[in-house]
Amino acid sequence: MPDEIAKKKKRVKILQSKSHDVFLNYPARDWGEGIPIGNGFLGSIIYGDPSMLSFTLNRSDVWDYRYKEFDPEGKLKFNQLKNLLKKRNEKAYKDFVKETEDHSSKYPYPAPQTCGRMQISFKSDAGRYCQRLSPEIGKTFIEFSYNKKKRVIEVFIPPELPIMFVKIKGKNLEPFSIFLNRDGLSIIPELIKSEIPSEKIKIEYAGNKELFKMIGKFPDGLYFEVGIKEKEGIFSSIDTGTGKVDIHPDGKNEITIVLGVVSGYKREKLDEEIAKVINNSSKNYTLLNTRHLQEWGKFWSQSSITIPDKLLEHIWYLSQYFLNSTLKYANQAPGLYGLWTYHDITPWRGDYHLDRNLQAVLEPLFSSNHIELADIYYDFFISVLPEIRKQTKKFYRWDGISFPGSIGPKGENMGGYFPVSHWEGTSSWISLLFWWKYRFTMDNDFLKEKAYPFMKECGIFYEKYLGEKREDGKYHLWPSYLPETGANSMKAWGTDSAIDIGLLRFLFGALIKAAKILGKDKEDIKKWEEILSGLPDYPTWDGAIVDYQEWPELYEKESIFTDDLRIAPIYPIGDINQDSPDELLELGRRTFYSLGKHHARIWLLTESAVASRLGISELSYGYIRTWAQDITPQGIGTYSTGISIGWRDTSLNDGIRKLYKLVPWNYSVFGIEFPSNFISALNEMLLQSCGEKIRVFPAIPKEWKEVKFENFRAERAFLISAYMKDGVVNKIVVKSIKGEELLLVNPEPARKFCIKKNGKKLGIGEGKIFRLKTTPSSCYEFTIK
Repeated sequence: MPDEIAKKKKRVKILQSKSHDVFLNYPARDWGEGIPIGNGFLGSIIYGDPSMLSFTLNRSDVWDYRYKEFDPEGKLKFNQLKNLLKKRNEKAYKDFVKETEDHSSKYPYPAPQTCGRMQISFKSDAGRYCQRLSPEIGKTFIEFSYNKKKRVIEVFIPPELPIMFVKIKGKNLEPFSIFLNRDGLSIIPELIKSEIPSEKIKIEYAGNKELFKMIGKFPDGLYFEVGIKEKEGIFSSIDTGTGKVDIHPDGKNEITIVLGVVSGYKREKLDEEIAKVINNSSKNYTLLNTRHLQEWGKFWSQSSITIPDKLLEHIWYLSQYFLNSTLKYANQAPGLYGLWTYHDITPWRGDYHLDRNLQAVLEPLFSSNHIELADIYYDFFISVLPEIRKQTKKFYRWDGISFPGSIGPKGENMGGYFPVSHWEGTSSWISLLFWWKYRFTMDNDFLKEKAYPFMKECGIFYEKYLGEKREDGKYHLWPSYLPETGANSMKAWGTDSAIDIGLLRFLFGALIKAAKILGKDKEDIKKWEEILSGLPDYPTWDGAIVDYQEWPELYEKESIFTDDLRIAPIYPIGDINQDSPDELLELGRRTFYSLGKHHARIWLLTESAVASRLGISELSYGYIRTWAQDITPQGIGTYSTGISIGWRDTSLNDGIRKLYKLVPWNYSVFGIEFPSNFISALNEMLLQSCGEKIRVFPAIPKEWKEVKFENFRAERAFLISAYMKDGVVNKIVVKSIKGEELLLVNPEPARKFCIKKNGKKLGIGEGKIFRLKTTPSSCYEFTIK
C-alpha cells in the first residue's frame, strides 16, 4: 500500500502560488482520482484520458427514494430497551436490536444516485497531458497534444443551473465522438444482501442531431434526462441504440458542448424542461460565464489566509472550493458524500449520519464567513420535523424531537447500529448548529423563528428523558451513549456519557439565554435553570474524562472499543476552553493526553482542533501537518495509512478513502466532512471565539512569523482580520456587524495598540483584554504603537 501511494503522489504537482491550482500531470485512472467540479445543484468528476475522457453526472436531488418503513408497527419501545439493559441479557438484547441492524443492509435505500456520465473520445492516441483545476475561477482545464497540435478542454458549471459547458479549443479540430451511458454504474454488490429487487436503472436514448438525450428511470418512477447540444452547430450523426454522437468540426477551432440534467416524476415535462434549459444556456453562454466568474470572485472575497506552510494553505483553499461546489445552489441537502457518488449502492448509503459526520460539514462555515452555505441544512432539519416527531412518539411514547443517528432525505430512520440509530444526543448536537448560526450572526429573527422553536422542542424531549433527580440530587442520563463506543453491543450503553453531558449543558444553557433575549417562557427558564444546575459532572477515571460512568470497569475487563468523542465537550461543544476555570481546563488537557492510553479511534483533524482549543499549539499543528502529508492527488483528503504520532500508533481516518477492506470491489467515497474537518482544524489555529473572548493566532506554531487571515467570522457577529509580521501581531481589524460588546484578547500584552474607529483615533489600548462597546456597521483597527 505505501508503494502504491508513493506512485500516485508522483502524479500530482501542487502549485504553491496564489491561485492554488492543482495539476494532474498524468490522466486520472478512475473516478477516485478524478477532479470534482460543481455548483451544488449539478456536479461532475472528470477522469480518464483523451481516448475516453469521462464526466460523471450527479444532481443533488437525484436519489433512489425507495424506502421500507423501519418498525412500522411500533414494536420497539424505549422501556423495553431499558428493561433489557437492566437485566444484562445479551441474547434478548441482540434479538431486540436485530431488526434495526439488519434494516440498512436489507433495504439500502434511499441513496443518492448518479445520472451516468458523458464520455468524449478522440480517435487516436494523444500526446502530452495535463489536467488543471483552478479553484479561483471554479473551472478545470484538460490540455493535451493531438497530432502535434495543442488541444484545450475548458469545463465549468455555471451558477444555479443544472448545466455544464465543455469547450474544446485548438487549430483545425479533428472529429471526435461523445457517448452518454451508465455502464458499470448500476450494480448490486454481493456484500449487500438486499431484499429490495435489484432492478437496474432503465436507460433509453432519444433526440436528433440538434439535441441528443439519455433518459433514465429509477425503480420508484423517478426519471432523469441528460441532454447534450453543440452550442453553434449540429451533430454529424447520432446512434439511439448505443448513445453515441459523432462530431465533425470541419475546420473549426472551437466546439462548445452544452450538457444539462433534469429530473422528476413526469416524463413529458422533462422533455420540455431539458430543451428549455439547454437552449437558453446556449444563447446566454457569455452572460453565464461572466456571472460564474463574478460569483467565484465574491466567494473568495469573503475570507482568506496567508500562512508559511504553503501545503496547508493550498489544502485550505481547495477545501473551501469543494464545499462551495457542493453546497452553493444545492436544491437538496447533500448526504455523506456531498454532490459526488458513483454506484447505485454506496457504503453507508450516502445518507445523513448524525453522530458526527453531517455536523462536521457545517462547523467550518461559520468561522470561514460562509454561513449562507449552511442554510440548505437548516431548511432540511426543519422540513423533516413531522417525521421525526412521529418516530419520537412511536419509540419513546412522549413528545419532543429525537433524531435517529442516520436518516434519509425525508427523515426516514435508516437503521444500522442500534445504539447509533437510537442515540438520544443527536438532537442536541443539531441544536448546537442552530445556536451557532445565531451566535455568529446575532440574527434575532432566525433565533425567534427557527433556532429557539427547534431547541425548545429538543428541550421538551430531554426533560422527559432525564426524569427525576436521583438520591445524590443530580439528574442522570441512562441509558446514555457515546458514538461509537462498544460498536453495536449491549456494552455500548452506559450512564452519563461525556458527550451527552456536554451537549445538555449547552442546550439548557442556550435555551435560558435565548428565552431571556426573546422575553419568553419565564416559567420554562426556571425549570431549565434547575435542570442545568442539576446535571452531573463529567465521568472521570485516572484524572481524565472517559466515555461514561461504567467505562473504566468495562475497559479494564474487556478492552472495550472506545471513541475520541469524549473530547467533544472541548470541540465542538466548547464547554471546556481557554476561558474555563483552571481546574476544568486542566481536566480537558489531561483528557486529551489520555487518549493514547486507551483503545480509542483517532481522528487527527478533530484532535488538532481540540489541541488548539486547549492552547497546545505544537500538537494542533503536528496533527494537521501529518494529515496533510498524506494528501490525495486532488487535495480532497488522505489515504488511510498506519502512522505513529508521539506516544501512540494510530491510523488516518480522514479523507477520501479507498475501501479495500470494507467492500469486495475497488471503491472510493468522497466524504464531504473531510474538507470541512480540515478547515475547522486550521481555522481554530488562527481564530477562536468560543466563549465570550476573541483570540487571534491562539495556536499557531512558534516558527510561523508571517501570517494573516482576513474576514474570519467570530461569535457576536464580528468579522476579524489579523496580521503578523516578523513574529509580532502588528494589526487587527474588527468589523462589528451588530454592535455587540467586543472582548479581544491582546496577542501582544507587553505592547500598546493604537485603536481607531472608522479611521478616527479612539485612544491607546494595553493590557490583557481590549473591551469595547461597538456600534453596528463600524470598523475598529488595532495597530501596534
